[in-house]
Order: sequence, then C-alpha cells, then structure tokens
Amino acid sequence: MRLRSSTWLPLLALAACSSPAPPLPDLDRLDGSAWTVIALDGTPLLAQIEATLRFEAERASGSGGANRWFSSWKRDGAHLVFGPIGATRSFRDDPKGTMAQEQRYLAALAATDGVRLEGRELVLLAAGVERVRLALVAPAE
Repeated sequence: MRLRSSTWLPLLALAACSSPAPPLPDLDRLDGSAWTVIALDGTPLLAQIEATLRFEAERASGSGGANRWFSSWKRDGAHLVFGPIGATRSFRDDPKGTMAQEQRYLAALAATDGVRLEGRELVLLAAGVERVRLALVAPAE
C-alpha cells in the first residue's frame, strides 16, 4: 500500500517543528540546576510564596519565601548534605505563616542527608523520610 504525499507530508512537517523534550534531571549533574519547592513535609506551600533551590559548583542558594539563603552542598551517591545555612534577615509574614514556612524549609535543608529523583522532581530526605519535594525549573547546562 502506498501513502499519498498529502497524507505524510503534514506529519513530516509537524515532526520537524516539534522540539525534543528537555532531558530528565540527573543526580550526577545537579550543578547548574534550579528547582522550586512544591511541598514541605508533604504539605503544599502557601499560595503566592515561592521557595527555591539552585545548585552552583559547591554552593547552593535560593529563596525561602521571605529571605534569600545560601550554603555549601556535597553529594555522594544518594547522600546529600548542605553546610551551614546563612540567610538575609527581612521579615515578611504576608500571607500569614510565611516566616514559619521559611523556617521549616531552612530546617529541612539543614537536616537533609539523602536525595532521590522521581522524574522531574527532586526529593530531599532526612533519616529516610521525605522532607522537601522540588520541581525542576531549569536543568543543568
């Protein structure tokens, strides 16, 4: 059976125009990747509050929702730890609970001792328990 060009030409054009899916994140290539927190201890973040994590060389940084934070990081296999965490000191509690949520996030980072990937989500663990779930914003270059 022979297909007419009117049948396969549009399909060929569509295939040529579609872009490939971005690569899945890789634990061996966290350096340069950016993530946004979607849940802390299984609870979604407050509306309108963005907490983030970016890995750069041996430094990690991001937003806790009210303040910027920074730390060192080191990974060995499924073991991930952050060094002492520093943060700016502005106060923002709108919506109510922003500061408490930020403190929970920074405490979870400090307690992190493990990591795993689930598709495009990064899961930070403490003593084998999920503490922080993040969605990929930008993969490592």
